[in-house]
Amino acid sequence: MSEEGTLLVGLDVGGSTSAISLPNGDIVRNELGGHTSSSLCSYLNQERFIGEAAVAQVSTNASGTILIGELMYEESALKSHRRFQEKENGNVVVNYGDNENFELDKASVLAALVKKLAKLGKTSKVSFAVPTCWDDSQLSLVATAVQVAKLELIAIPKYEECLCAVYVLKHTPSISLGERRVVAMIDIGRCQTTCSIVAFSNPEEKEPETLATVSTHQGVSVAALDAALFDWLKQTKLSNHVAEAAAPGTKKGARLLSSVQALRKLLSTMKEASVVCENLDEDNDVSITLTRTEFTSATESVLFALRSLLENCKNKCQCPIDAVEVLGGGGRVTLFRSVIAEVFDVPEDALGAKLDDASIAHGAALIALSLAQKNNAEIPDNETITDKSPSSFSVDETRVKALIALEDEMSERDNLMALVKGERNRLESLILELRRPEELSSHSQLMNALDEHEDWLWENKEIADPKDFCQRLVEKRTKLEEFAKELCPDYFANLEAERAKTEAEIEASAAQAEKHQDDEDDDERREDKINADTRKLKFSDRMRLVNKNKDEATELFKDGNILHAAKRYKDALGHAIKLDPDSIQPDEAQQLLKMKIDLNVNLSLCWTKLNNLEQSLRACEAALKLDDSHPKALFRRAFVYEQTKRFEEARTDLKRALSLVPEDKALNQLLKRVDAQITRQKKTGKKDVGKSVCILNLTPSFFSIIFLYILDVSQLSSLSKIRIFIFLFL
Repeated sequence: MSEEGTLLVGLDVGGSTSAISLPNGDIVRNELGGHTSSSLCSYLNQERFIGEAAVAQVSTNASGTILIGELMYEESALKSHRRFQEKENGNVVVNYGDNENFELDKASVLAALVKKLAKLGKTSKVSFAVPTCWDDSQLSLVATAVQVAKLELIAIPKYEECLCAVYVLKHTPSISLGERRVVAMIDIGRCQTTCSIVAFSNPEEKEPETLATVSTHQGVSVAALDAALFDWLKQTKLSNHVAEAAAPGTKKGARLLSSVQALRKLLSTMKEASVVCENLDEDNDVSITLTRTEFTSATESVLFALRSLLENCKNKCQCPIDAVEVLGGGGRVTLFRSVIAEVFDVPEDALGAKLDDASIAHGAALIALSLAQKNNAEIPDNETITDKSPSSFSVDETRVKALIALEDEMSERDNLMALVKGERNRLESLILELRRPEELSSHSQLMNALDEHEDWLWENKEIADPKDFCQRLVEKRTKLEEFAKELCPDYFANLEAERAKTEAEIEASAAQAEKHQDDEDDDERREDKINADTRKLKFSDRMRLVNKNKDEATELFKDGNILHAAKRYKDALGHAIKLDPDSIQPDEAQQLLKMKIDLNVNLSLCWTKLNNLEQSLRACEAALKLDDSHPKALFRRAFVYEQTKRFEEARTDLKRALSLVPEDKALNQLLKRVDAQITRQKKTGKKDVGKSVCILNLTPSFFSIIFLYILDVSQLSSLSKIRIFIFLFL
């Protein structure tokens, strides 16, 4: 990272994701290594999940998960689809702390995300890019949120200003002296669309000149497209009772909206697409097929609005357009691209992509850096949106003070919950470590103590006082460790000697690895390094690399460093797949298979600890693809199913695992919980079940009538007729 890059970052908080960029163009990655962070904040009991950490909460805690990017638009096309509760004053209501109806200011929610993004960028100075269509109330919301996050707001540039800054930096030096290049820049996001036409010249000759700009958040956006298709599908593709059940803001409505979004993406690459919407009709799945022609018809009003916006901007310009640059999520939608190509009279494949989705954040950082260098971080009135400096926006100081106090309280609780998770992980790791060795399994006192501690962990999932619970976890772990050492002193003496030997080996190789530390810490470079490793190593040499990464991952996991443990397990898998099972000995192939399964199972546990249930499920399924009867993989998948309320699927996996290891306590405990949930569901759904039974009882009669109608019964004897009726009805 350059010295300049550490000064400040540019932020682009979009409807779905947020981008962070340094002035030098480097993208600040999220905690999982992705290029963007989800614009989400989720609240549940004592916990708050921000950014990528909130992704897993969308399906399991929809009413407490806030789509921050959409929340800043009062009239979003998908406002009726929001699952979280909103008050008339714009505040949101969540289940947080000890209050099931905890009311949150919008600025407080935005502040949580901005604070997390700035932390990722390792800075306290931010430049917050905003659409041109935003009004003063939205700009004041940004200024308030940044103050609550205790950050310094350097600039609030418009989207088109950010895009101009990046285009000037990257592409105008190639423009000849005396040449003028007119470029239309179109950003179609989840909640807004901005079209700006700018004349660029060589930077040594002339500054860029904005000829026309049109921006709106009403009727033209990816959200508007999804909303239109959602309504059309309900009217044309679904039966009345299914359409009525899939109302916006309901679970079934959310499932249908997910199918809509999948269809939108598929129809951008193919002329016809099909998706299956799970549990849309009672407990049945519904298959939906859509052609691109139908898609066009369903979204005609949105496409018309986009055409009008573009033509309006083009007419204001009144000069030939040399190039058209398209970006944003909507820039990948074929229907939108067709309209853009038609309006500007260019082939669709001629639409440019010189500006990527991080360009707005990059431009925001460039503008702020330039202003800070010229004015010691003071922004002149004529260089900011609405001709105001960030400090001049209307901010209620009393409100800000109250929100700062609340954010401090929430941050302290976040830190406590992180400590609780760390201590819980350490206790769970200790229990797992003590169960594994055969020489310890014969100590009934120790095994009973481990069972008691596992039961205590399951019984204390709800945390009333995080600080007190953290202390109790430390006490439990310390006493358990002391108790185990008293019972088995020889085992722990040998273990300590082995650890000392391992540490010595690690220290010996540390000096050699130190010069490559930067490469090792960079996820992308490390993955590239593994992918580029095309050496034809012997089985033993390649497995040495696999085991090295696996051992490092295990140590990281025991220390509570779960994220880095997951990375090391992925590295181990990267080396493992370099080996071709068909080109090694059968016993080596079996060893490799077992290693791949173990790595995927361990990776699943890491993702579960990180609350990324989707990744955890993928790891489980990768393991089960290699061995569909692996008890641990079945247990891990069942646990994910339980967390996502897919209890029947969880029960199926647990039954299968118990058929292999019937005495496994963890499997039996999880099955007990799952069975209790299934029983509870059956009780709450008693009327529906009775209705289904009634239908099933009538079904044989219906089919018997059809059967006898088709069959020429007049040719049969009376005894034969009786036999047929008995067969059909029984």
